Amino acid sequence: GDSADKHAREIEAVKAAHNKLAAESRGHGLNHSGMAEKVESALKAHGSMQERVMYLERLLGDSFDKHAKEVAALKTAHDNHARGQKEQSAKHASLEDRMDYIEKVVGDSADKH
Repeated sequence: GDSADKHAREIEAVKAAHNKLAAESRGHGLNHSGMAEKVESALKAHGSMQERVMYLERLLGDSFDKHAKEVAALKTAHDNHARGQKEQSAKHASLEDRMDYIEKVVGDSADKH
């Protein structure tokens, strides 16, 4: 009698402790899986942040390179234009030289008047 009852109570106590432990274990498992998801999400977000920074660096670098090329092209165009104007000026006689030539050809000068 007593021994069987005592044994039955001990078995119930062990079952209750086992059920409590199993429930706590499931809770820990859920917490750990939730934490794993959070860590994975943070790692993905970090990766996308890194990708964003790389994109911005590439964009700014491309923009800088493009502008540097445009500035260099403008400087070259300006130099060519200035050189062309200088050459053109050299080809044209001054107004005074032209008047002297006309007066010489016509045989008339301001001194005669």
